[in-house]
Amino acid sequence: VATKRRCDVDGKSSSFLSASNTGFIRWKIENIYRFHNRKCSHPTVVGGLQWKLLAMIEADATGNDMLIVYLCSPSNR
Repeated sequence: VATKRRCDVDGKSSSFLSASNTGFIRWKIENIYRFHNRKCSHPTVVGGLQWKLLAMIEADATGNDMLIVYLCSPSNR
């Protein structure tokens, strides 16, 4: 199991979801970002609010790359 890190938006710690629970978002992120060990951001609309998604590709226990998607707090900007 890949390490799940907490992300930070506007200085506040926020909850996260694993990619396995956000299949469609995971597919979109995978087709936009193909970085290894980099943190990337991509805005999306969830429930009428713009949330910030942070995607990170990490190595799992078997050494395979695994995408973890973090669903972060809405930005007021």
